[in-house]
Amino acid sequence: DSSGPGGGGSGGSGGVAGSGGTAGTGGSAAAGGMGGASGMGGASGGGGMAGAGGMAGAGGMAGAGGMAGAGGAAGMGGMGGMAGSGGVGGMGGAGGIGGFVPGPRLVFVTPGASTPADIGSLEFADFICQGVASDAGLGGTFLAWLSTDDPTTAPASRFTRSAQPYVLADGTQIAADWEDLVDGTLEAPINIDGRGNLVVDPAGTAWTNTTAAGESAGPDDCDDWSSTGGFTPAGEINETSSFWTDVGNLFCDNDSHLYCFQQ
Repeated sequence: DSSGPGGGGSGGSGGVAGSGGTAGTGGSAAAGGMGGASGMGGASGGGGMAGAGGMAGAGGMAGAGGMAGAGGAAGMGGMGGMAGSGGVGGMGGAGGIGGFVPGPRLVFVTPGASTPADIGSLEFADFICQGVASDAGLGGTFLAWLSTDDPTTAPASRFTRSAQPYVLADGTQIAADWEDLVDGTLEAPINIDGRGNLVVDPAGTAWTNTTAAGESAGPDDCDDWSSTGGFTPAGEINETSSFWTDVGNLFCDNDSHLYCFQQ
């Protein structure tokens, strides 16, 4: 049998279009660098390094530039070193007890003369001697060779009995020690002042009321060295015999010197 012509085959279905690839997301921008830490010990902190710019993500927008790192705060100044304690001062040399000065005892006669009324008292006579010594630059304590009617005021009672020589301000020795001083004679007259100058006085007397032994000569003391009335034993400044301290009575209205002895 003859067959008719065959039917056409069905067309194959079209393939499904492939979906487009998803676009790549942009890279995140790199974070800015952190600021540098402030320097310790007073060093200025280094400025922070600028953050590196973020790399652009593939297909993405270029990453934003990193923010510049904030500058490190200036370091605090280092604490100042503690001031060194001052060295302890050296101990001062011990002061001489009672004005004591080692070595020979200095002796002088006051350059000026006055009446007992000008002197005023035994204590002020000592003050006059100390003042003349200070003016002459002499150290130590000086007392007047002077006595009242009270035996305890005599040099033998209130003076320091030195074992050292007694010398004038020019270095001349008048006695080897206290015992030699009160034995009745001197090696040289006491006619030099505190500066080593010769005292020239025609009268040349010194108020004393004191014996060669350093004792009070008695009750005649110009009313305790405060009056121009009466008389008192006095010495002769150019003498080396016992007359140096007791040449006889002198009226209290005269001007006379004082002998001054370092203690």
